[in-house]
Amino acid sequence: MANKTTCRFGGLMLSAVIAAVLLAPMLAFAAPSAAVDRSRPISDFTSTQGTFCPVLPDPKCLNFVSSYIGWTGPSTPAPTRLAAIDFAAKEPVVGSGPNRLNTSFTGSITERALPDGRAELHIILHTRNALAQVWACDNFVCPSGAPAGAALFGHTASEVLAGAAPGVANSSLEVTLINSAPGAPIPDLVRFVVGDLPFQDLARGSFQANGTGPLRSGFGVADGTPGRLQIVQAGLISTAFVNGFRGGLADAFPVERVNLNVARP
Repeated sequence: MANKTTCRFGGLMLSAVIAAVLLAPMLAFAAPSAAVDRSRPISDFTSTQGTFCPVLPDPKCLNFVSSYIGWTGPSTPAPTRLAAIDFAAKEPVVGSGPNRLNTSFTGSITERALPDGRAELHIILHTRNALAQVWACDNFVCPSGAPAGAALFGHTASEVLAGAAPGVANSSLEVTLINSAPGAPIPDLVRFVVGDLPFQDLARGSFQANGTGPLRSGFGVADGTPGRLQIVQAGLISTAFVNGFRGGLADAFPVERVNLNVARP
């Protein structure tokens, strides 16, 4: 996440300016045995992503780097890599036509009523041809301004619309969260990470992405060198709360990788 206020969510960074293969069970939120799961359209989730901005007077941040949840690699060796993927297809390059990506997504939402009146949601979202970018980002603190680090991969939506080569990725996001009530609007994920909603209610999350596009000179190669991007993130937030954020769950993300490589023929 990165252009107005990126927030670190363990290895995941929340692009509120800007978290995964699940490795352990989430904290149990037991539903009554008579509870019946119901489905909701995936648009109930995608429509609310990128709509909350904790740092600007306008309730919507300026772009997906500043309004999406985003992803970081390990903090050592520095600098941290910060990746942003347009997984909810909000950027102006998503449609058809010149310099547009034909971004698309499919997914599902399963909702279960909880005894306390809230609801547990299991969200799966698969996105194809999403705009992708990566920057260097060291000593990042949330909230903060845009990462000062160099661009490492891809270009912004405005640059792509002007003719620059895009970074493009296919991604998979899986999230289990606790919502205020069955049928209630699904929050922007950024709200959990910045403390607008209880962090532990974002019980667990995973994200994987594979992409191709131009590496930038900040990566140490000639600008435009063909590159490959891989992101793998695993967040076990509710488990980390129970564990006291110790050991491998110190930041709730036991897996956090943002890999960049030169594309080989």
